[in-house]
Amino acid sequence: MCCCLFSTGDAADSSALLVDRSRSPRGPRVADWTQCEWGEQLGAGAFAQVWAVRLPPFGDVAAKVLREDQRGDRAAASDIAREASLVCRLCHPHVLHGLLAHDHPAHGTVLVLPRIACTLAQHFRPPTQRTPCDDWRLARDWPLRRVLLVGLQLASALDYLHEHALAEHHVLHRDLKPDNVGLLGERGPRGVPCLLDFGCARMAPEVYEGRPYGRRSESHSFALLLWHLLAREPPFEALIGLGGKRAFEEEVVQGGVRPRLFPEWPVELAALLDECWQPAPHRRPRMAQLATPLVSAAEVQVMARPPSDAPPGVS
Repeated sequence: MCCCLFSTGDAADSSALLVDRSRSPRGPRVADWTQCEWGEQLGAGAFAQVWAVRLPPFGDVAAKVLREDQRGDRAAASDIAREASLVCRLCHPHVLHGLLAHDHPAHGTVLVLPRIACTLAQHFRPPTQRTPCDDWRLARDWPLRRVLLVGLQLASALDYLHEHALAEHHVLHRDLKPDNVGLLGERGPRGVPCLLDFGCARMAPEVYEGRPYGRRSESHSFALLLWHLLAREPPFEALIGLGGKRAFEEEVVQGGVRPRLFPEWPVELAALLDECWQPAPHRRPRMAQLATPLVSAAEVQVMARPPSDAPPGVS
């Protein structure tokens, strides 16, 4: 996790998103490591790896540990210990919380997490990697109302991190993208979305340029993530494919280019996205202010042609 904590210098919005935190799962805090069974590697980054683990009494979970070549690095060891301390304090149904942290003699700090079914990135594969049947299933399984519900749930999770997770700090995720949104329970639209891996694929312009950032920087990233799910393709994919990083800097960061807003989307949704990715951070809404427009957009009857009852090529 590469998150950011900063002191609570200003009051939180009174219109905080409502969520039933009693649904946030909390289980036992003691594990029987003598019976632990390590399985396959689920993922890896520059500093850490995630493994499938069967650990009594939790059952099938995920364990995040430092890569073997990083275990002698004091800074890396401190980072994962700090991450474990933070995520084990989180309690929200749409934030992947830590089940426990353990000082393992062979692996160092082990952060035990619920095992997700998949990420949104694995479910929403790029158009070049999809078949016509894949496109049909996405349109069927992820209608606008469902995507907006996921947006409302993730906005609630971000509002919790920003305003309520820690009394003494605001928590910024800093890396909102489909790879860092998991689905708990099962793959597809029935899965429960949750934020995971708390650092810069969907940076706001001020973060990209190294300028100060805050909670409203995440509103920009949230809007791009929501657009990705609605359009079912990564934002700026064609621009980056043609001109690379330089084109992105010139057109998006400096030129203010934003993704296309489709005419069939509700006007409330288009206005929300446009407000969230304003160049000036102070003009963007906070997460707590997104609930009303998201609900309003979901209630609008979109006059779009529904997907066929059968996939392409099937009568």
